[in-house]
Amino acid sequence: MEKERKGRIIAIVGAPRAGKSFLVRKLAKHFGGGAILEGEEKDFPARLKDDIKENIRPLERMIWFRNKMVKDHMKAEALKKEGKIVVMDTFWMSLEPYIPILTEGFEREICQDIFDIDARSLTMPDLVILLQNSPENTRNFLKLGKRDFDAGKIYSDEYIVLNQEMHNKAFSKEKIPGKLIVLDRTNLDFEKGDDLQILLKEIEGNLSM
Repeated sequence: MEKERKGRIIAIVGAPRAGKSFLVRKLAKHFGGGAILEGEEKDFPARLKDDIKENIRPLERMIWFRNKMVKDHMKAEALKKEGKIVVMDTFWMSLEPYIPILTEGFEREICQDIFDIDARSLTMPDLVILLQNSPENTRNFLKLGKRDFDAGKIYSDEYIVLNQEMHNKAFSKEKIPGKLIVLDRTNLDFEKGDDLQILLKEIEGNLSM
């Protein structure tokens, strides 16, 4: 009798333009499972794109992304129950790095309360991969990306560095024990078989596949 396949959820996290979506597609194709992506420009409401490009209305931006990530989490859990290996671009915990970056005062309290409720009620992925990238690579990826609003005034060098620092703090081995791979992809090219194979071996070792 063929052994029933065990479903898993792999989440790729990191600052904007670290190469998350590209890696999600690669891993989903390899494992033959589902890919849940943050989205391209056409997938976002016009008002939200203005919020990001002009760096305005942070609270509604945070709540919109939080709601999307929770709905994506529910979708991933359903696919996992079907025995599929699901690869996600961000997950509900990806809200945390942006709370100190985008909010302050009472708005920060609201966002932190939402995050704390989610942390108590939602499950963790089976594996989290934190992608790190150099500021130079991030700027290059921003230019190559298909989202016009990512080229907004918010993306200064200082913002890129701060965003990476906040992701490193949020996704630490202390917070995600035994479920985290930290990967500096500055000099990696996942189009190359060797670079991708090294990561695949580490993933399979962590998931005991």
